[in-house]
Amino acid sequence: MIQTEIERVALAVHGLRPDWPATSLRTFIENNLADRAYRDVMVAFAWIACDPVTDTPKRILASGPWWNATRSGTAHVTDLPPHFAPEPMPKRDPARHRELIDRFKQDLHRPEETK
Repeated sequence: MIQTEIERVALAVHGLRPDWPATSLRTFIENNLADRAYRDVMVAFAWIACDPVTDTPKRILASGPWWNATRSGTAHVTDLPPHFAPEPMPKRDPARHRELIDRFKQDLHRPEETK
């Protein structure tokens, strides 16, 4: 990774885990992960930073599912909900629409004490 990418990863991970100082993260990444791909490091860090059992960023150095998540083509990294297909919207009834607009206008002009 280049220095800009290291900085971005450090700041992003610090955003997820404010208890991990950005300067320490930057040094850690430079010393341990600079030879890895930017995307891979970011995905793995996002995984461990959001995992409640992770105490320190050093966990990223271990073999774990966070590195499997970086492989393109990996099926079902997480349990995602099924594809959302919205139900078709009912056809609009122009008469009902006009009625609602008229009611709204009446409410706007009604005195406060009767609302």
